[in-house]
Amino acid sequence: MRIVAVACLGVLAVLSPALAEPPRTEEERQTSLRSLQWHEGEAVTLPISHAQLKAPNTVQQLVGGDSGKLWEALNGTSAPFGAEATLYDPDAKTLVFYQKIGDGYVSLDDWKDVDADALLKSVTDNTETSNAKRKEAGLPLVHVVGWLERPQLDRAANTLRWSFEAKDEKDGALVNKIAL
Repeated sequence: MRIVAVACLGVLAVLSPALAEPPRTEEERQTSLRSLQWHEGEAVTLPISHAQLKAPNTVQQLVGGDSGKLWEALNGTSAPFGAEATLYDPDAKTLVFYQKIGDGYVSLDDWKDVDADALLKSVTDNTETSNAKRKEAGLPLVHVVGWLERPQLDRAANTLRWSFEAKDEKDGALVNKIAL
């Protein structure tokens, strides 16, 4: 399964952990997955940002804690702080995780200090660190391959975006795309 992390999904491995431990065995993962309340084609309100999310009828949605449960079952690590929703497109076998990352403001002057290589190294290091928990949970390890899109500032829209490729030892290529 390919996982595409989009819309404010930041450096996941370093964010605050959830209160409960993620499932550690296949039985615990399956129990957690069976408890999820999927929505299809509904307009849902996200619990933290209060944004409205509506997906086509063919795309399934999870909101709030259910999104976090899915993250934990798939990754063997605590869900990132601010996890708000997940979309799943069964035709493309693609997941999109939505996360609210605080309020705030970053000055455009700060852009000149962005070090793309240091950012990728940090993501790589955090991913490798999280592999210990993935291995303990019996999940395939994930390794960062490199940039697909180096960090870019869109001054017209006042947004940042970047994406990198990763590879999981079972399913192959993954894409992590961030848009802030």
